Amino acid sequence: MHQATILNHLQLIEVTGEDAQEFLSNQFTSDVNALLDGKFQLSGWCNPKGRVLFTPILYRSGNSYFCLLPKDMAQQFCQRLTMFVLRSKVHIDSIDSHQAVAVSISESSKLEELSSATANDNEWVMLQSPWHSDDGSISHILVGPKDSGLLADLNWLSQGDVAQWHCSRL
Repeated sequence: MHQATILNHLQLIEVTGEDAQEFLSNQFTSDVNALLDGKFQLSGWCNPKGRVLFTPILYRSGNSYFCLLPKDMAQQFCQRLTMFVLRSKVHIDSIDSHQAVAVSISESSKLEELSSATANDNEWVMLQSPWHSDDGSISHILVGPKDSGLLADLNWLSQGDVAQWHCSRL
């Protein structure tokens, strides 16, 4: 089965600037320095007492870093993270023009088609997911413009359910 689940509940936050990598390394629990293009990390951001406040999905594209987290937490996340910028050369922005889509594919030929389609469209990023479903299908997260026709072109993808996507990550 091939499914695309639009993750409307997630917001994209971009962190840029010449100090972005060092800044995020000092803020998050994951190894930001080891983050490669096309991969992502589930990270944590803690308060000074060590309690986890946010658990963003973190990925890098070029010199920019992106966080995906629930929309209802995005504003507070940006405000709190901005408090720690101080003199660092870092800029934090909420990106409303993009969406995240979870894709589950069970055939390698369809994975190649999806990979080719996103590679040809420079506005989309395809992230390999560490989560695999019970049926052995491979999961990816795509991030790109909401108004793009990329998903419509891939008409072999059926509509997935957000609750099912959450369960597949457990």
